[in-house]
Amino acid sequence: MRIFLALIFLSTNSLAGAPRKMIYSLSYQELTAQLDHFGDLLQQARAIKVTENSKVKGYQLVEIQPGSFLTKMHIMNKDIILKLDGKRPTNVVQELQDLQAIKAKTKKSLEVWVERGGKELIFHYDIR
Repeated sequence: MRIFLALIFLSTNSLAGAPRKMIYSLSYQELTAQLDHFGDLLQQARAIKVTENSKVKGYQLVEIQPGSFLTKMHIMNKDIILKLDGKRPTNVVQELQDLQAIKAKTKKSLEVWVERGGKELIFHYDIR
């Protein structure tokens, strides 16, 4: 009976539009190597500011290079980055620079909220 109720809860929660959470692992070495070559990271895709009601909603990533670090993060063309660790991005360069805390090993995880095809997804990355 408890399992059945849990399944109903999960089903209705999904129907309520709760974002789907996906959990991945990222290599600390590979991530810091990308941050060390910050200019190259910025060249892996083009970011277009998306506004809603005159406010920045996020940044849509297009022209993502095949085999790039972004594809390893499961980011796809036309994904809209809505939040990085709970903060709405207002400036792509600043947000990426904020990730420098990963290099200092003060961050053990990263969450990226993405809109894909009109649905919100949460990508949770454990940094190992």
